[in-house]
Amino acid sequence: MTKGVRSEKKLPNGKLFGFRQWDKVKIGNHTGFIKGKRSSGFFDVCDIDGNNISHSIKYTNLQRLCGNNVMEVSVSPPTSKDMGIRNATVL
Repeated sequence: MTKGVRSEKKLPNGKLFGFRQWDKVKIGNHTGFIKGKRSSGFFDVCDIDGNNISHSIKYTNLQRLCGNNVMEVSVSPPTSKDMGIRNATVL
């Protein structure tokens, strides 16, 4: 590793200004995920499809909704098509 303005030092792992990579955050009326972080306090935020919401937004403008290890699951009732039930005729 070198020392200098453009050195190859890695950012610290874990939380940076209270945020981790892939935390779910709210920016105004948009909801996204932290894709990249910078030591200066700016973050790269994208939506669920990977489209960038902001390439550089300050941590003071973000509101953390949940951590990166929380999985949200939505449940819908099964249909006959999903279960593979065939229409059988009874004689």
